[in-house]
Amino acid sequence: LADVIRVPAPPDGPYDVRPLAFANTARALGNERLAPLVALGALVVATGVTTLQALEQTLQEMVPAGQGAPIAAALKAGGKLGAGK
Repeated sequence: LADVIRVPAPPDGPYDVRPLAFANTARALGNERLAPLVALGALVVATGVTTLQALEQTLQEMVPAGQGAPIAAALKAGGKLGAGK
């Protein structure tokens, strides 16, 4: 997975590259600093390594109260990207 803004020309190689709009999606959520969480949500859905729900629950336990809504929104938006939606 590669951000279309930050990695405009992914390197060629024996692997599948999926250019996705992590930074643009985070901007649309109101904070470009959420881009890594958007990417993480996309990675989880694209690979099936765990569920978005399990990841969100774990992250919610690690952040101060009241800061969970942006995290949840970023993960869900990334999940949609990872699912090709």
